[in-house]
Amino acid sequence: MMLRRTFVWMLAAFLLCAPVMTAAQAPFKPEAAVKDSEYDRLDGTGRSGKEVHVIEWEGNIELRAKPVGSLVGLAVVIDDKNKKNSALVFGYRFDIDAQTQLIRRAPMTTPIKPGFRVYKDRAEKEEDHFIITNQVLKDKNLIPFKLDPEPAQRYPSGHPLSGIPVEDGRTSPAVVVPPAEPAPAAPIRGKAPASEKASPSHEEDSGAIRSFNF
Repeated sequence: MMLRRTFVWMLAAFLLCAPVMTAAQAPFKPEAAVKDSEYDRLDGTGRSGKEVHVIEWEGNIELRAKPVGSLVGLAVVIDDKNKKNSALVFGYRFDIDAQTQLIRRAPMTTPIKPGFRVYKDRAEKEEDHFIITNQVLKDKNLIPFKLDPEPAQRYPSGHPLSGIPVEDGRTSPAVVVPPAEPAPAAPIRGKAPASEKASPSHEEDSGAIRSFNF
């Protein structure tokens, strides 16, 4: 009888915890892709009202977000498929919508290698302060920070490489559409028309997209 009662209590506890476990493991939803004028550049003036700065410091990367307490989740991924244009990919989750993840990129001019550590400075009272480093930092105010799972996205929503098009079908954020080539001038007395110039390309030989600013 006692064994049966224990089993019933264990089953009830599992059923109560199951929804919580499922919610915690659910993937975060990406932000909606919007036109350039509505794109949140995280400079404090966008729709989120949040401000984020990525700073190089003594071989480390500092990330500072305002207002303090607003950055509730962070993912960090190294994207070095193109060695000439390596970048850090950040997935930000803010308190206004903790289930939505904003993907942003920053050029990786300071070499950060796999196995990096992330610390949060709990002494900072005016902003959320994180340090990304390959070093072991010993400071009583720096505590290890658990990152969110690695996001599938590597580019912000709306970027052609993100796989998430702008909802209204218009041009993706920050895309610069090259002007149409002018019609060639009419030939002048036996002179051949000037040879047409090659159309401008959005991609460098290295594969970097030049016209985007994410």
